[in-house]
Amino acid sequence: MARRTELRRIHFTGTCSGKYHATRNPRLSRPLHEEVYDLTITEFEGRNCEVITEREHEAFTHDLSAEEVTGALCEWEGQLYRMQLAEVRVATAEGPEGVSKEGQDSFGQFHGTFTAVVMVPYEVFVPEADPEPLDVEDDDEPRTWTGTGPLNRVEVPVAPTWSDGCATGGCWEAVGWLLTILFWLVAAIALIGLIGVAPLVLLVLLVALLLSGGGILGGAGEAIGRVLGGILQFLLGLLAVGVLLSVLAGLFSFLKERPDERLRERTEQQELETQEDQLVVGEDTLIRHHLRWQDHGGQWHSMNWEVFRSHMRASLNHLDSIARHLPSEEDWRQLYGHLARTDSLHLSRLVSAARELGTREGLDRNQLAHALTTCVQSIPYSWMLEEPCPNGEGREWDGHPCKGEMPFGLNPPAGFVGDLRGDCDTRVLLLHAVLEELGYDVAVMLSQRYRHAMLGIVLPGRGSSLMHGGQRYYFYETTSRGFRLGYIHPQNADLRYWRLLKLDRDNPNFDNPSPWNSSRPSTTAS
Repeated sequence: MARRTELRRIHFTGTCSGKYHATRNPRLSRPLHEEVYDLTITEFEGRNCEVITEREHEAFTHDLSAEEVTGALCEWEGQLYRMQLAEVRVATAEGPEGVSKEGQDSFGQFHGTFTAVVMVPYEVFVPEADPEPLDVEDDDEPRTWTGTGPLNRVEVPVAPTWSDGCATGGCWEAVGWLLTILFWLVAAIALIGLIGVAPLVLLVLLVALLLSGGGILGGAGEAIGRVLGGILQFLLGLLAVGVLLSVLAGLFSFLKERPDERLRERTEQQELETQEDQLVVGEDTLIRHHLRWQDHGGQWHSMNWEVFRSHMRASLNHLDSIARHLPSEEDWRQLYGHLARTDSLHLSRLVSAARELGTREGLDRNQLAHALTTCVQSIPYSWMLEEPCPNGEGREWDGHPCKGEMPFGLNPPAGFVGDLRGDCDTRVLLLHAVLEELGYDVAVMLSQRYRHAMLGIVLPGRGSSLMHGGQRYYFYETTSRGFRLGYIHPQNADLRYWRLLKLDRDNPNFDNPSPWNSSRPSTTAS
């Protein structure tokens, strides 16, 4: 897993007060040359928005050379930053209060809200197997910024980092020195084999002569010997000190305390182990998948996914009967909620197995949610297409198995339990249905721009999230192993293009207009 530093734009909003000055022209409705200074920030909120490149950062900050107007010590996502804003724009203002005029100038105090943009360096981990690149049309939306300025870290790291206990420049450097010494020993032995012992004896005598200060030669030879001997002793001393310091530094690096592995944004997990059984029960068939997987902490879990074949068919037939066009996100919200409600009876065995998993393994509420999500992450990704698969049913297309002619390009939850084949919204719907039955507060995170869906869940965490109804819903990727709570792949990380959908599964009235032809919102693997 590679590690690199990126810059992210963070949008900040807050309430503030300060002094105000502007030049007014009676012919114009708006003042000229507005300035705010002595700004005091009373409330503060930051939102992680977008990864940018160093070149974009330089272009962005080139024209923003206004003087610094404020500084504030702020806490965001558990970290302390000293914020310095420039080019602040006041979005709303009450006042200015006590405005006095001198000619055409206005002065006074104001209270209002501000918006600003700052750049923050993040150290991120890049998965060894990145998702396929996503083709997204660039919008023509102008990029306007309300401010800029540095965020200076205070006492805490800017991003979680981890070490495997043998960092570059540490113990590997010590190993390099040891290998160098071994190399010279082998070279000396080889040299003896090539030229014999006599020349080496002469070389040793010469070194001894130099070290003795050239006493054998006397006079000028003694002076030359002392100079050369001093130089040789100095070089040998430097070499000895360098080797000693390198070995000590390497040992210190190897023995130092390792950071908390839980801070890693993405972890490596073993592949899912599966075993399928089909049991005849009366006139029906019970499909059972025994799954064994590894969570982010390396702990192994196991459970059975079970569903009757008749329930799979009923769920798919019901989905096929629904009209096929969803022109807005609200319609997708209704569809997802409808499927969560109608498939809940088909998932009763899976919900019971999830409860039994928590009891059997002694998992608390948070551990159970992570265990179930990592289970779904471990299931290999499959394309769900409305049209036939380009390379044939079940064959690989664009790096993943393909299942075609699926209504809305969606495998309903009961179908996913039966065949373990699903894309992003298929997985999100299943987890949403199961976790909601277990009492978790969950939502669907949907992006039309990125054509992707993720689970939203209220759990203790850090990272990317959206607020709704006073609750913070963290993003949880479901399509790839190793993604932790709150981590979004950088290519999908602009939160402006994400919407949080709360599903209304208690509403039996689902719009079913005349037959439509739809294009689905989310078909992207991550």
